[in-house]
Amino acid sequence: MAPRSKEPRISVNKLAEYLDCKAARRTKILQDQKFPQEYIVVYYKEASEAISQFLSNNMQDVSILDRAIRVLEQRTGDTIQSQRRIIGNIEAIENFQVMSDDIDFGTMAPSLGANSPETLKIRGVSISVRPEITLIGKNKRGQFQNGAIKLHFSKTFALSEDAAAYVSAILNTYTKDILMTEGSVSTNHCHVIDVGSRTTWPGVKSVRQRMKDVEEACAEIADRWKLIQQP
Repeated sequence: MAPRSKEPRISVNKLAEYLDCKAARRTKILQDQKFPQEYIVVYYKEASEAISQFLSNNMQDVSILDRAIRVLEQRTGDTIQSQRRIIGNIEAIENFQVMSDDIDFGTMAPSLGANSPETLKIRGVSISVRPEITLIGKNKRGQFQNGAIKLHFSKTFALSEDAAAYVSAILNTYTKDILMTEGSVSTNHCHVIDVGSRTTWPGVKSVRQRMKDVEEACAEIADRWKLIQQP
């Protein structure tokens, strides 16, 4: 098990799920965030790295994905858990290959996100946003625009339309407050790629209202954190 998190923290994808689920599931999410299992934290590591590399290359080199699958196929896990993880990463890359034609950066140029990025602090909670891809380009008036892309892999808990909209709103806020140095945020280019369900969710426009919900959820998480017990 990874070290217990003493301060309230949550990943952006789990926060979005938290905002879109019932009470029992909310408790489970906070248990997993406070007492993270190491194998869960790194479960889709290889798929995430391969897909991010492919996207950062402006989706021009499909061999990146094919090569990642071949490397995974040559591995032999020493436990059932590790074998399942290998299969899960292969399936994730194959899922992405099916849906990759639906992704459009427009005139925006993609780059890999930072390895150890700053977290977003809201109402006493550290939100790990970690966009896999950052985007920058210019609008028709020659002004810089910024965006970001977040990947989601879980097949068990696919993002709903509402949950994906919350991720997009947080990406928008994170880009404005932390990532960009000039220009503005393009709401259209703060979008979510749900690999598990083969769905690309567009950037949401109602950022302000969504962030009000996020602030309330973070306040609730901060209040509950000390009461959350190890399962």
